[in-house]
Amino acid sequence: MTWLAAALLCILVVEVALRLPFASLLRRTARTATSALWVLRARHVSDHWKEKVMVAYSGRMFACSLGLALWLLVVAAIVIAFVLAVEFVLPGFSAFMTGWQGIVASLVAASVYLSLRKHLPHARLQSARQAASPAGPATRSGR
Repeated sequence: MTWLAAALLCILVVEVALRLPFASLLRRTARTATSALWVLRARHVSDHWKEKVMVAYSGRMFACSLGLALWLLVVAAIVIAFVLAVEFVLPGFSAFMTGWQGIVASLVAASVYLSLRKHLPHARLQSARQAASPAGPATRSGR
């Protein structure tokens, strides 16, 4: 039962993490860092304007980092709440999850779930499209 609870926790964390704006915040941070490096390396931009722009870029990177930290805290709060709730039903669950077996089980469960989640809906969607198509499987014309 402990293994099942660990798998459910992993599925919950994967679903929550995929729905939160981690990717957009990371992309924005990377774009800002790239822009900052470009400005710093530009010879035609004066030091005065570099100082002005770097303040804006650092503020944007700080806001993105703060947003990432906030969303990580949300995920951590969900994990803690789930572990505490399961601990009432299954004493020793938190010890299991912090031990090497729980960590390995979590890693495997999250990886398997993410892989299945990535591939299964796509396969179902394609087979549904092919079944709905009057001509059968779609073929490419000479394009």
